[in-house]
Amino acid sequence: MKFKTMLLATMLALSPFSIRAQSAAEQPPGADTQIEMQKFAFEKRIEMEKLHVERQKAWISGAAFMVPLMVAAITFALGIRNQAEQSRLQRESQEKSAIAQFELKAAEIVLSEKNPTALKNKAAALKALFPHRLPKDFVSQFDPKDFEGSHRGEGGLEPKLRFFEIAAENPEKAKELAALWGELFPGDTWVQRIKDMT
Repeated sequence: MKFKTMLLATMLALSPFSIRAQSAAEQPPGADTQIEMQKFAFEKRIEMEKLHVERQKAWISGAAFMVPLMVAAITFALGIRNQAEQSRLQRESQEKSAIAQFELKAAEIVLSEKNPTALKNKAAALKALFPHRLPKDFVSQFDPKDFEGSHRGEGGLEPKLRFFEIAAENPEKAKELAALWGELFPGDTWVQRIKDMT
């Protein structure tokens, strides 16, 4: 029986309750509180690191969400800017086209006149009606003397057209008509070519 008692005493001594009791007995008073404080500090540090990791995850996911939104916003803004630029260029092109068409129509109206002096008067009238729509030199560049008078034939273009009509109707008399024209208007050198052709 002595053996059984010893065995029982040994088992009790080695049991976890007895080990805690021995370690508690071996520790000085307040050591348990110190261990609890260290454990609390350790857990607090782990929780802070977890919080830090969670914050980083939140920032990364927020940035991952914001980048596509920013790209979409920039794309939208550039699309609007490009459309505005195209609209502006198209408007400028239409304005230039309208100005060119207006100037061509004005020139067509002016050039429909056969008499050079009347032509200049018509150009001056158009310039007076539309002072800002026609070029400044629209009238001043034209001098009727360059298109009528002795060096171009007296009377302008009308008599010359009549001469050619008569010469076409009477080709056998074209040389005589040209000689007569040359005597009446000695400054017209084109008549000499008609004399040489017939």
